[in-house]
Amino acid sequence: MAGPRDKQGEAVPKEPTARLPRHVASFRDDTFPVSRQPAGVSPTSAPTLRPYQRETVAAVIEARKQGCRRMLVCLPTGSGKTVVFAHLAGLAHRQVLVLAHREELLAQARDKIQKAMGSDSVVAIERGAERAPADARVLVCSIRSLHEERLARVIRGRDLGLVIYDECHHAAAQDNRRVLSQLGAFDPDWQGTLLGFTATTARGDGQGLDDVFERIVYSRTLPEMIRDRYLCPLRGFRISTTADLRKLSSSGLDFREDELELAIDVEERNALVARSIQELARDRRTIAFCVTVAHARNLCKALNHLGVRAGIVYGDMPPERRAQELADFRAGKTNALTNVAVLTEG
Repeated sequence: MAGPRDKQGEAVPKEPTARLPRHVASFRDDTFPVSRQPAGVSPTSAPTLRPYQRETVAAVIEARKQGCRRMLVCLPTGSGKTVVFAHLAGLAHRQVLVLAHREELLAQARDKIQKAMGSDSVVAIERGAERAPADARVLVCSIRSLHEERLARVIRGRDLGLVIYDECHHAAAQDNRRVLSQLGAFDPDWQGTLLGFTATTARGDGQGLDDVFERIVYSRTLPEMIRDRYLCPLRGFRISTTADLRKLSSSGLDFREDELELAIDVEERNALVARSIQELARDRRTIAFCVTVAHARNLCKALNHLGVRAGIVYGDMPPERRAQELADFRAGKTNALTNVAVLTEG
């Protein structure tokens, strides 16, 4: 929940509730210098933050002053997490590394950070054949491309003070932890800051994030965001089908994929779902979340059979084709998009 506010409606910073340990109290932190505008940005050109976004920025800076080096921010989808960490990247005194998982999130992060920091600062992407220049103030990287040798080259000669991890619920995975370890995030004398952003701290495999992050420094729930009119109210329709999921096995906190696919990727059920989308969504754009690529293809085919212009995106699709499918959906050339684990984030 939001904390107390002053007469101007600004959040009142919380006072520390306990005396800090000596090694923390004497820690010299220059991640976020006091009273610093984002580099190259005038107060009038910087994006205006919403009240809860300003509270997030203040909470991150206060936690760092208290000695917290690995912190997490939890905000619902649609709340503008990228806008928040773009602002923090602009405040950072040293170079910034942004870690993301999906190709679509790399460009989104770069564009918003560039807007927050202004044209004088170099914000570059490091992925595949792309190499970020040495003078880049912010590097936006695909974490999957950061094998040990490449990450060593990225780090070499750079003064990275802030590591921003977008969709950080992935951080517990072994290879992602390897990247953070190589960056030095778990070293006792590390002088940097690891800042994770996510809409959910729960993982499907049940693994916790407490081994990666020290604490959650700011969070808001979906009902709070709806109540404060930042997000639209949800309205749900339940379509009854013959699929029976009661006897399916579980894998972590979810169903086993192979069993779930057999239960719901059924021609008659796909036809019913397609008709429901046609009748309930009408001309509104629709995103369908599917279990497997075969399921996504079959539902897409069922939609097209009814005259609903539908496309499909999935992780292993060639990047150019996936980008085109997403562009067609944004432009209204397709009304529905079936996907497998691509549009679940960002």
